[in-house]
Amino acid sequence: MSAQVVTPADPRMWCVECGTGWWTLDFPADPEAAERQMALLPVAERNWWHPAAPSRPAEPVPVEPPTPDPEV
Repeated sequence: MSAQVVTPADPRMWCVECGTGWWTLDFPADPEAAERQMALLPVAERNWWHPAAPSRPAEPVPVEPPTPDPEV
């Protein structure tokens, strides 16, 4: 995990987790309300992207585990 300081005055961030480069963070209209809502989530689920954000990365596609072969 990592953290960066990003502000509305300088909304750039570099993703050190995925290494994809510079991203511009889109700030919500009411940051305090968004923080309160995010605080209710487990830490692992606090990365959030607005569905309309042009910088939103592609979501991972879930992979189904292989079905074991039936015993003969």
